[in-house]
Amino acid sequence: MSAGYVSHTPEMYLSYFLSHGVTDVIRLNNKVYNASRFTNAGIAHHDLYFIDGSVPTDDILARFLRVSEKASGAIAVHCKGASPFSI
Repeated sequence: MSAGYVSHTPEMYLSYFLSHGVTDVIRLNNKVYNASRFTNAGIAHHDLYFIDGSVPTDDILARFLRVSEKASGAIAVHCKGASPFSI
């Protein structure tokens, strides 16, 4: 734990994601890990960053919908938000 935040690595989620049919991860926050940590495991990764607490642009919303419509399985979406937890 650092500065009051728990840091969970992508590897902590891989087994769960793979066993529950997650095919795509959408990251809405700043890059804090290399996307290849998911893509190397066969999970597509999408960066749709926008400022925390703000409203996403129309472009980001359209990209989110395209990813959602094309995903062949479950989608994991994450952001930092106000939560003390992030991946």
